[in-house]
Amino acid sequence: MSKSITEIINRLQQRTAALAPDSPVLKEALTRVGLYVSSLAKIEARRKGIISTGRLVNSLRYEFFRKGSVVGVSIGSFNVPYAAMNEFGGRITPRQYRAMMARMGKSGAVRRRGKGVVTGSPEKGGYWRARPYLRPAFTRGRPFIVDTIRAALSFAQKGGI
Repeated sequence: MSKSITEIINRLQQRTAALAPDSPVLKEALTRVGLYVSSLAKIEARRKGIISTGRLVNSLRYEFFRKGSVVGVSIGSFNVPYAAMNEFGGRITPRQYRAMMARMGKSGAVRRRGKGVVTGSPEKGGYWRARPYLRPAFTRGRPFIVDTIRAALSFAQKGGI
């Protein structure tokens, strides 16, 4: 009986080692997820017209992270201050409103498209309507994410590296 418990413990340790943070299988799976979801987010951003200079779309990428024993991949627009405003929307101050309108021209490039992204006035400020591009990408990519991680786990449990 003790031999079977020892075998079980050894097998679990092997599986755990295969799923360790430095596992090539895990890194490959996370790379696939990162590439796929960031590509979907770029498509979504273009579809929603969030491109004037291309800075936001070009900033979309993925980065690996490790917090203790947890390993994952962060996907987003890093170092682009208006990325969160496009994703979630929010209030803008009168100063921000005037600066945006000055950058976009008198009629406002965002308003010209007829989507009403910016509402308000130079005196009171306004509101920037949310145009999510990351959340829909994760929603569309969910089956791929689940299948990719599941395949990596299955491969590791069968003794893969």
